[in-house]
Amino acid sequence: MDSLHSWNFPRSVTGTRLLVDFGVAQSMSERECLQQTGLHLEDLRNPRHVVAAEQELRVIRNLLRKLQGQIPHLGIEVGLRYHYTTLGILGFNLATCDSIRQALETVVSKYFNLTFAFTTFRVTESETETEVIIDASDVPQDVRRFIIERDIAALIAVQRELSADRGAALRVCFAFDDDQQAGHYAQALGVATLFNHRQNRVCFDRQRILAPLAQANELIRCITDEQCSQLRTQYQNGISLAYRVRARLTEDLELDMEQCAHAMFMSARTLRRQLNEEATSFKAIKERLRLDLARQYLLEQSLSVENVALRLGYQSSSAFVAAFRRMTKQTPLEFRKHQWEDIL
Repeated sequence: MDSLHSWNFPRSVTGTRLLVDFGVAQSMSERECLQQTGLHLEDLRNPRHVVAAEQELRVIRNLLRKLQGQIPHLGIEVGLRYHYTTLGILGFNLATCDSIRQALETVVSKYFNLTFAFTTFRVTESETETEVIIDASDVPQDVRRFIIERDIAALIAVQRELSADRGAALRVCFAFDDDQQAGHYAQALGVATLFNHRQNRVCFDRQRILAPLAQANELIRCITDEQCSQLRTQYQNGISLAYRVRARLTEDLELDMEQCAHAMFMSARTLRRQLNEEATSFKAIKERLRLDLARQYLLEQSLSVENVALRLGYQSSSAFVAAFRRMTKQTPLEFRKHQWEDIL
């Protein structure tokens, strides 16, 4: 994954929190949801926290690993939990638009990077219908179906919430195959659902999404528009280089500095210099990530210290124990014992 991906933009922690809350509601622990993300529980409680796209993808993969097969149309179930308030100030901006059509245009042309989408939206119109084409070609294959389902369900949920019109969406078309659960999809979405189409898309009645919204307010929209512009700038500047390096290493802990720099389209020298300007180093970031992952792995009783050391790339368990003791002032087994005592 590289910075050229359309979905690779910083995003509010609110979307990640929603995913974790869903996992917890399905009997997952918060730690299970956050495995290998580099995120901590306190991050989920900080409304100003900004996450990297790769971190949210990791949470999605954790959900899929645990819940896929247990819950039909998992992405739909998650997407229907999104509200316009989940989008923060952007949601309030959309609520003050003149119509759903204007709200769509605002998202697509101005503030898509303030959403939680990994797909991209394109709007086309005929005399009677407005179609939102959902392009997922850039999304990793292992999470693609979930993302398509979630983004489409969230689009419909927010539209209905803003306009209180459940009939504006005419049909949903999916590009993937019908897995004999078409009835579940139609029932969950409350709209005609078709499969094996060339594109993923949601079709709206054009006149109905042009209808005035009851809460339209031009003055408030101007105020929230300014706030959205400021927030977009904050997000763009909100992910430090150290944070992005950590996200890279979360995907592949075996990367050395040369490989990591190459993946981020810079030289190792530039990477070293810019990290130094942020008062850190590649080695320090990797060590901290290893420690965080070690703590997560040690909470899994089925993993031995030797297995944890192997997963983290240490040459021996003794090397891992020494590094862990140096950073925490306790051995891995002491850490595990104390943590489980706190839980029990």
